[in-house]
Amino acid sequence: MKENTLKNIFQNILLILLGCFIAFIAAEIFLRIYNPFAFSVKGNKIVLSANEKYTIKNHEIKKLDRTIVLKTNSLGFRGQEPPKDFKNYLTTITVGGSTTRCGYLSEGKTWPDVLGVKLQNVFKNTWINNAGLDGHSTLGHSILMEDYIIKLAPRNVLFLVGINDEGNDAYQWGFEDDKLLIKNGIYLKSLKSVGRTLANYSEVFAVGLNLFRYIKATIVGVKHDEEVDLSKKNLTLDLPEEAITLALEKHKKYLMSYEMRLNELIQISRGNGIEPILITQPTLYGYGIDDVTKTDLERIYKRETENGKLAWRRLELYNDVVRQIGIRENVLVIDLAKEMPKSSKYYYDFSHYTNEGAEKVAGIVFKHLCPFYMQKYKEFATSGCSISGTNY
Repeated sequence: MKENTLKNIFQNILLILLGCFIAFIAAEIFLRIYNPFAFSVKGNKIVLSANEKYTIKNHEIKKLDRTIVLKTNSLGFRGQEPPKDFKNYLTTITVGGSTTRCGYLSEGKTWPDVLGVKLQNVFKNTWINNAGLDGHSTLGHSILMEDYIIKLAPRNVLFLVGINDEGNDAYQWGFEDDKLLIKNGIYLKSLKSVGRTLANYSEVFAVGLNLFRYIKATIVGVKHDEEVDLSKKNLTLDLPEEAITLALEKHKKYLMSYEMRLNELIQISRGNGIEPILITQPTLYGYGIDDVTKTDLERIYKRETENGKLAWRRLELYNDVVRQIGIRENVLVIDLAKEMPKSSKYYYDFSHYTNEGAEKVAGIVFKHLCPFYMQKYKEFATSGCSISGTNY
């Protein structure tokens, strides 16, 4: 009797495993034929979707357009097709995460789009593309540079960096491990790396990993498909200075690896004849009073045990690294973090821009970029850098 019971249990386990295997194979086949998830990463490989058009019906974010249209060109970037006589153009690519991609702003309304129009008014033969990818950090940017951008060889790359690098210690103890995992997808050091490796070859694992990343981003507050209403009274949180200081001290261990990744971006760029330009990361939270809702931006509640004051001072640790590297490596740094006004009319959540915000970002970037281009690329200039008014 006991033997029969064990035999039945064993057979049931085998049937369950067989059913799971069949379901996995069926899901794998389905996702290879039709994958409804438009992720830019498969496992740890960057996958760019070329010649795509996306239409988003927006019913949640009141500050944005009701219908949002996004397009990618043959490169998989947002913007115009590269000109045939590419070397004869003043070419620029913007690289960053979701605050560069501007995935909820329609064509022509992102800050790279607006910046491009401003540059065209001063320089002939200008071309700019937006290579921003949601969730990407400087680690992903280096892969994007090596696998895509250096082959195109633009004259300039603008890196808007910082917010997706918070807490990222890649490259901390010998950075060949993380880069090997991303570049080759063959790395079996741990159970975690096995899962990430399989995601490079399996659509099921790739979707699962991206969904996990999406959930994680939602938890830490990087998700950007919801509007933040600062008028709600329960969105404030006070923290003692001791707690803020302790949290910042714990976070400083990540800054060395961030500096190493920034240095690599500079080396990759200049080693391939590309001029790198760094932009610090602005946010709504941090200091002062929002001019629209009269909310104290230091006391904004971001998540449990974190308010705007702590979040901003932490991000400024990373912005300071950018500023210091700019001085040391003679790289132009556009300090958007300091110059971007902290007003909710420019943001629909804590870090992503409204249409008006994107225009403001483009104006600030243009104010610094135009004279830099004027000095470096005089042969393209058709007029002077006339910068006036609040929109530059």
